[in-house]
Amino acid sequence: MTGKMSLVEAFDAVILAFERRGRQNSQATGRRASRLTGLNLSLTALLILEQMKDHPAMRITDLAETVCVATATVTRRVHELENQGLITRNTDQHDARASLVHVTEKGREAADLLARARLEVLQRILENWNESDLEQLIVLFERLQGDMQRVWQRDADEIYDPGRPRRETD
Repeated sequence: MTGKMSLVEAFDAVILAFERRGRQNSQATGRRASRLTGLNLSLTALLILEQMKDHPAMRITDLAETVCVATATVTRRVHELENQGLITRNTDQHDARASLVHVTEKGREAADLLARARLEVLQRILENWNESDLEQLIVLFERLQGDMQRVWQRDADEIYDPGRPRRETD
């Protein structure tokens, strides 16, 4: 086994642990946000709400893609949010088959509380990191995210159109 492959395997172990911790952190932040807002929302509903606060209107299919869950799941969570007065849903004027989801003022306030709760947790996690280390981490994470996106897009292209020539950037 090469040294580089061993490093890749070690990195894979770190990423898997990071994903587990990320899920735990998201769940804990969701519980904290639910306590702060007095709302009992699923983690997916909280993610949708937070995503919506920066967009005047979104289609359910676009929301599903953005939060990386199935459209049926988003539909159920949108209903949950709608029942609590956090979002509204209207027919898309350009396509009557589609719905546009809009965040309400109550929803925006809940999303702001969620964002503050998440940042408070991150502040505690990163309290022993110096500015230089954080800047370096951001640069490396941005690079990693870009490389992941490039590979995932190439893989998606091959899955959905296997005969199509690869892009120049591959």
